[in-house]
Amino acid sequence: MPAAGRRRLLFVLGALLLAWSGIVARLVNLQAVRDQEIREQHEIAYGGEEQLAPIRGPIVDRNGAVLAVTGYDYRVAATPGQIQNPREVSAILSSVLVTRTYSLLPKLEGPDLYSVVAPRVSSETARAIQELDLPGIWIEPVLRRHYPQDTLLSHVLGWVDLDMKGNSGLEGYYDRELRGAPVTVRQFPLLFGQWDAARPHHGATLVLTVDRTIQYLSEQVLADALDRYDAPSGSIIVMDPRSSGILAMASLPAFDPNKFYEEDARLLVNPCVSQWFEPGSVHKVLTMAAAVDGRVVTPATTYEDAGVVEVGGVSISNWDGSAFGTTDMVTLLAKSLNVGAATVARRMGRGTFYKYMEAFGLGEYTGVDLEAETVGRIRRPGDDLWTEADLGTNAFGQGLAVTPLQELVAIASIANGGVMLQPHLALEVRDGDQVRKFEPVILGRPISEETAETVSWMMAQAVARELPQAAVPGYTVAGKTGTAQIAEGGVYHPSDVIVTFVGFLPADEPQVIVMVKIDRPQIATHLRWGSTISAPTFAELARRLVVLLDIPPDNERALDRLARAQ
Repeated sequence: MPAAGRRRLLFVLGALLLAWSGIVARLVNLQAVRDQEIREQHEIAYGGEEQLAPIRGPIVDRNGAVLAVTGYDYRVAATPGQIQNPREVSAILSSVLVTRTYSLLPKLEGPDLYSVVAPRVSSETARAIQELDLPGIWIEPVLRRHYPQDTLLSHVLGWVDLDMKGNSGLEGYYDRELRGAPVTVRQFPLLFGQWDAARPHHGATLVLTVDRTIQYLSEQVLADALDRYDAPSGSIIVMDPRSSGILAMASLPAFDPNKFYEEDARLLVNPCVSQWFEPGSVHKVLTMAAAVDGRVVTPATTYEDAGVVEVGGVSISNWDGSAFGTTDMVTLLAKSLNVGAATVARRMGRGTFYKYMEAFGLGEYTGVDLEAETVGRIRRPGDDLWTEADLGTNAFGQGLAVTPLQELVAIASIANGGVMLQPHLALEVRDGDQVRKFEPVILGRPISEETAETVSWMMAQAVARELPQAAVPGYTVAGKTGTAQIAEGGVYHPSDVIVTFVGFLPADEPQVIVMVKIDRPQIATHLRWGSTISAPTFAELARRLVVLLDIPPDNERALDRLARAQ
């Protein structure tokens, strides 16, 4: 190669080497010298990091029907500096958002880079605004909880606030499992174009013991009863006594968890677990179970019913003022005699009676998987306000307070051979490949299996003799009514009552137990009884439950089988 050519080649190579050295030096400067400066500038402009929210897990019933799911609403946002005519844009948006123009105008004026025009709108509204193609206005997706069944099961499900935090009910109790875990990622690319690929851990799926069809049926039967008996509120709980899995928990009036922020706060409370009431005569079955288990009485034991008995200086009368003379324990339950219940409690004595009430869980949490459960109230000997009269009135369910679920769980132990189980609504939690199943939890054994069989027979006899309103053709029902006065301001309301019925079937091999509670019915006073309101409501529901649950009829032979076991 000529000398001139070699010089030109060396010049070109030198220039390339110099350029490459400059590039490398720049890269080193960017990576090692100015990396932190660039990051700080980027964080100032873009926030530096972003937290990616997980998708809240769905809630489904035992058959997979969706009860709660996470979807999207939309946020309307603006960059005011890009809007040329704020008044015109404000007028256009106000017509779509159905709001006043002057309330939107301040959000569209000024030097701000970002302004929220409407925090949450529906997909239809978002689409309508998107199609307007207004400069400086855009739509952002926002996670939101949706309840496709609307008000169905609302008190049990609870609700999720605008920050996607669970409140009340299952949403609150299982918030950690349903919410999942967010992940924080960098908002800018790394040096060689790689992006942070982290993903949030999405929430688990919560499968319930609840059957949507049974829940719907329970709410419909309850709504019809409230209308028929002119009552403002009420509750129905349906449970499998063999597992304490809750099949339905209905309370009316309900609320729409999709619009919880528009609801009266008093409606957001679940009456089945968060409100006390005095149960009245339905409680007599627990008194009887305690007396039988303590070998104080048998079904054939008698007492003299004079129509009134004095306990602790207080006179206790039967509900109708009648005296029944020589009366056995089955008749006591069948005719729901206050004098008999107080007499039996007095025979037991305070120590035995309250020992059994404690064993039945009165004054304690049931442990149900719902937020805001309360414990009720029962005074015991030694408490400041307890008197001997409490022994007599507590025996027939007055002077003490329980939640509907608490009373149902206690009576369900009779249906379950004397074993008391913790009630629950979760069947399993599915988190990816992991499945956590919920097994029955034993709370205790307040009575023996023999006692449970005896009292079941007595309850079935009581229904067969005195309560045709609770009958279910082809099945033997064991049950008890209750009609309780309502304590207000230290005195009982002169006319308002709460009427209840708890029943299970088939009586000798129970597969379902139901509590019906109707508050303050306003029909004629002489008809305000558990036998005339709650018992027929139970029967209406139970006749359909046996079909839905495929419970074979016992052809009313259960009474004979239970009798032979005595």
